Amino acid sequence: MKKSRIQAITLLVRLVASVLLILLLSRWLDLDEMKQAAVRIHLGYFLLSLVLVLSNEVVIASRLRGLMGAMKLRLSLARVIRIGFMSRFYAVFLPSGIGLLLARWYKVTENRVERLDFAAVTLTEKILFVSVTLISVAIPVILFPDRQIQSIYLPLLTSIIILLLAVTACLSFCTGSFGTDQAAVSLETALKRVLRKEITPISALQGALRNVFSSPGRITKAGLFSVVIQAGIILRIGFLIMAVGASLPWSTVLWLGSFIFLIQIIPVSFSGLGIRESAFAFAFQLYGLKAEEGTIVGLLFFLQALTAAGIGGILELFDRGHPDRTAE
Repeated sequence: MKKSRIQAITLLVRLVASVLLILLLSRWLDLDEMKQAAVRIHLGYFLLSLVLVLSNEVVIASRLRGLMGAMKLRLSLARVIRIGFMSRFYAVFLPSGIGLLLARWYKVTENRVERLDFAAVTLTEKILFVSVTLISVAIPVILFPDRQIQSIYLPLLTSIIILLLAVTACLSFCTGSFGTDQAAVSLETALKRVLRKEITPISALQGALRNVFSSPGRITKAGLFSVVIQAGIILRIGFLIMAVGASLPWSTVLWLGSFIFLIQIIPVSFSGLGIRESAFAFAFQLYGLKAEEGTIVGLLFFLQALTAAGIGGILELFDRGHPDRTAE
């Protein structure tokens, strides 16, 4: 089966999944309430949220460029920002969560230079993102638990702990300490026998990751950028909640926004459509708010994503590759 046909089928499956999720959600909602909630949208808060979406791209590009210090490839900040927006355009047609990373990987490496090295940079960036997001969920849930979430508190806390353990395992792998584990050594030995090579894909990736993590200053700076990015995401979601006239404590917005932002990147729907809206509707109902308002928040979030993708599409029309690329 041709690659283009596989991609078309994948896109169709994700579109169908989104449509089914939206249809199921619509049976739970009052359409008249939805219309009234849409009419009451505060444009000012929505625009403030949109500004955060666009400005966050600058911070994301700064973090990425800092991590790329472990590579020979050098791109200007302006170029990395452009790539960020163009990747969002392509990500609309690719699996949610990983689509953006795949598109950006191709735009940066052009499938020619330092492909494995940039994959290591991307993995590092993703680990930092997930770590900060999980901490943003864990702190308010543990220190400031809401009585409204008592029914889901235990499974929520359990999922956070499992994900944090998974991230810790990834960090061990990246820093090389995972390589001392007997299971890892056995796997590496088995791969060498099967592939008949001294350097396996696992050892090659681990070598590239060690290079990224070799500078504590680089990782610390990227971590601080990740905190700023997360703050921008929370403010973005908070302004969207205010845009529909709802009100939640910022401690609640912190964990709720972080958790929904995390689950909406699960690659089973079209740009998270359906998953995100259902999550917001369920969360709003838990806190005694209207599910219809939560759905509108999710749809506004999607509209912002399409706006960023639209900007990326325009930039793609005039893109000329890496005119500013240098290599050391």
